[in-house]
Amino acid sequence: MTTARASCTAIRKNGQKCGRTALVDGTDRCFWHSDRVSDAERHAAAQKGALVLRQRSAVPAVADVRMRSPESCPQLLEQTVEEMKTGKLDPRTGNAVSYAIGTAVKIWEVMLSNRISRLDKMIHG
Repeated sequence: MTTARASCTAIRKNGQKCGRTALVDGTDRCFWHSDRVSDAERHAAAQKGALVLRQRSAVPAVADVRMRSPESCPQLLEQTVEEMKTGKLDPRTGNAVSYAIGTAVKIWEVMLSNRISRLDKMIHG
């Protein structure tokens, strides 16, 4: 049986309770608010987190797929979702790629509609 750990009771700058999981050392503070953690340790952890985020944001295999036609979009979207699920791609980057795919599809729809209109005018006058 596991016991739930306490939440951090520190108050953030915005006046809200922090709510992160408290350290296991018996304090009611999380890593970021504990008096037992030095500023240097917090800074090192923040740097490490930023490094991990930059590494995950590199758009690994997704970068190999090009959006040259509407037919390429399903493969790119599938790959993007898979890489977000496995943690290889940062969700913010994945969401940006997904949004770009949706925008490209809408552009192709407009282009196709314009083309159909031109063909219709040629056929029917």
